[in-house]
Amino acid sequence: MSIRTVSLAIALVFTLLTAPRVSADLLSATTHYHEKNYPAALQEFQQLAKLGNEKAQFNLGVMILKGQATKPDPIEAYAWIKLANETPSEKAAQALKVIENALPAEALAQANQRARQLSSQYGQQALSPLPPSTHKVPANTVTEAPSATAIHRVPPRYPGKMVKRSQQGWVTLEFDVLPDGSVSNVHVVESFPPGGFDKEAIAAVEKWKFKVKYPENTRPEPIPITQTIEFAMEGDRLQQQYRKLFRKNIQKVHQVAASGNPEAQYIYAAIAGSKRDLVPEALRLTPQEANQWLLKAAQNGHPAAQFVLGRNIFYGRGAKAEPQKGLFWLEQAATRGESRASRMLYDILSKGAISNTTGHTAEEWLTLSAKDGNPDSMLTWANLVSQKENPSPEELHQAREYLEAIRKQREPGLTWRETSARLYRLAGDEYKASREEKKVAKLRRQATRNIHRTDYENFKPGKRD
Repeated sequence: MSIRTVSLAIALVFTLLTAPRVSADLLSATTHYHEKNYPAALQEFQQLAKLGNEKAQFNLGVMILKGQATKPDPIEAYAWIKLANETPSEKAAQALKVIENALPAEALAQANQRARQLSSQYGQQALSPLPPSTHKVPANTVTEAPSATAIHRVPPRYPGKMVKRSQQGWVTLEFDVLPDGSVSNVHVVESFPPGGFDKEAIAAVEKWKFKVKYPENTRPEPIPITQTIEFAMEGDRLQQQYRKLFRKNIQKVHQVAASGNPEAQYIYAAIAGSKRDLVPEALRLTPQEANQWLLKAAQNGHPAAQFVLGRNIFYGRGAKAEPQKGLFWLEQAATRGESRASRMLYDILSKGAISNTTGHTAEEWLTLSAKDGNPDSMLTWANLVSQKENPSPEELHQAREYLEAIRKQREPGLTWRETSARLYRLAGDEYKASREEKKVAKLRRQATRNIHRTDYENFKPGKRD
């Protein structure tokens, strides 16, 4: 049977797999296909197929088989459809049978070899988080995980307009606790009502301080925290209303997540895996289960989910630690504009402790993260420029713009002031450089006075965590 005959046979039996509710990328690709914009559809299906998205893998195989925006190739088509069938599907199995009956034995052997190759790169085992190791470790092996305990927690301001409306709500945040106990990279996962309390929650959490503890002989790394900041009013009736509202919301999120929506999958993993006291027992997630929901969202092209999943796999949080697999997901997130992922790639690769398979240097990832608006990366980039002997005028200008952007987001700290002073001196502005250096000296004196102080006495924990 000729390639053309095989293609026609498949076309008569199979149509592109679709779902009533799909991710934006998959919906876009399917829309392009039905509009006969085959080049765009092929490109989007290829991107999702390489993330392990089984629907995209099947659809890509059908397009290759039918020669839509590409040369017909039943061997390549068979390989992608067989990859999609790692999770058994009646349509995929039927398509494979049709192609198997049409291909000569030698060509079928080539197709199966190609399928194994694709599986090693883009199969479920290649990309999915593996369960944490359950084998017994020697008694003298350190298995303690890093910990961060809040020692100074600033309560958020309750917006006056929300008080007048008796409006209750919450904001679920992800952030990093740095080795010095400060907070960085605050990111809103979900809030209710949308945007209603975001500003107040972020402003409060950025002032929190933590006591950080690392196991012996481990490198200090940022510790990721997921925290839901509650805006609940006093009184039994209002408390009951709040709990009912929260549970109703998580049930709705779960329903939408189960339908295939990647944003809901990401939100559900974050909330149900962290806010366990308010989540109904049937919907609570273990860290391993949360990673599976993150995987679903990641394979649907959700950048934040790809970042969190990659970070969890890299460090072995709710999964077996697999640095190279974690690096893959971080790269996917970074190339989709997730500045936290490109920053983490810089931190990892600049240490040289892992093979760089991304095709980009650590410095290139830092530049991308800064361009995408990550304040820590903007400061690091500007700081590196300030330490160059002969930075270009363009670099000096960009570094100053980054510092001004950071100033709009948070109060300048010691590193900001030191960087600013050096940049002014490189630009030939001795007056401003001298003024910044005086502020640097003041901040250093304050740091020296506070070095032995603790915030325990000022610790006023919120009503609930």
